[in-house]
Order: sequence, then C-alpha cells, then structure tokens
Amino acid sequence: MLKNKFNIGIAGVGVVGKKRKLFIEKNPIFSLKALCDIKFIGSESIYEDISYFSDPFKMINEVNLDAI
Repeated sequence: MLKNKFNIGIAGVGVVGKKRKLFIEKNPIFSLKALCDIKFIGSESIYEDISYFSDPFKMINEVNLDAI
C-alpha cells in the first residue's frame, strides 16, 4: 500500500471533468488538490482543501501536483 497519495489537478470541469472528479474522490490513492476552468472567477471555494483556478499555468505553478 502506498504511504502517500498522488496529488491530482483537473483542467476543465465540464461533463468529463466532473466524471474525473468523482473517480479521483473514490480512489484511495488519489487526492484532489486543484480544479481549473475558465468559468472560475477569483478565489472560488466550493470544496475545502481544493484550490480553484481559471489559468492552468497558475494552477501548475502554485500547487504541488503529481498529475493533471
């Protein structure tokens, strides 16, 4: 069993992005850390412990992610 989870970010939170979010949340080896979508304005805060971005490059630079 892995001691650390993989930190995941999702770029695009449309139909497919929402399905990816559900899969990531159900999988115990993943930890959802960031969501990015052009619809996000300012500092959105829908879920605790998840950062929100409208710029994918900002998400990549500001959050320690293992995969997007």
